[in-house]
Amino acid sequence: GEAQLDLERIDGQRGAFNLAASYSNETRVLAVDLSLDEGPGGIVAKLVNLPGEPALSLSVQGEDTLDDFTADVMLATDGESRLAGQVRVMAETTETAEGETISDTRVEADLSGDLRPLFTEEYQDFFGGESVLHLEATRFSNGTTQVGDLFVRTDALNLRGDATINDKGWPERAHLEGRIANADGSP
Repeated sequence: GEAQLDLERIDGQRGAFNLAASYSNETRVLAVDLSLDEGPGGIVAKLVNLPGEPALSLSVQGEDTLDDFTADVMLATDGESRLAGQVRVMAETTETAEGETISDTRVEADLSGDLRPLFTEEYQDFFGGESVLHLEATRFSNGTTQVGDLFVRTDALNLRGDATINDKGWPERAHLEGRIANADGSP
């Protein structure tokens, strides 16, 4: 299947949303090329209440088999990168003692950037110059998902943990440890 979607503003403001996506059952190749580009005061910036309604650009791009797919993600405001990184999906196949092939899906995400301009001034110190999100998870063939490593770090937050979610989407086990504090000890 293939999809091509191109939306452009026609009211004189800069704004475009483009999506080109395809998937082949034969080759199992997924291709995604998504982009959003808006000038100041754009629709998305208004909808999510970005301070100052800056120019906004977002891209998600990747092309490979579903067994080893990587998407590059980038979010920028006013031409400055705010969040960038990769999300990777990999198939892991194993054979049971009975000779049955089991296929699990592994997901890894590593995203980081300076998120301060995306928030009002009162929240900017919380995020500081660099925020980091890291995730490693596996969805097993029986529908269970195990988050093996998750961490989120900002200047004032350090959160790490893991979890197991059953095939119905309910948490069976979760372990999170975190700390919210400024490095200098101030509130």
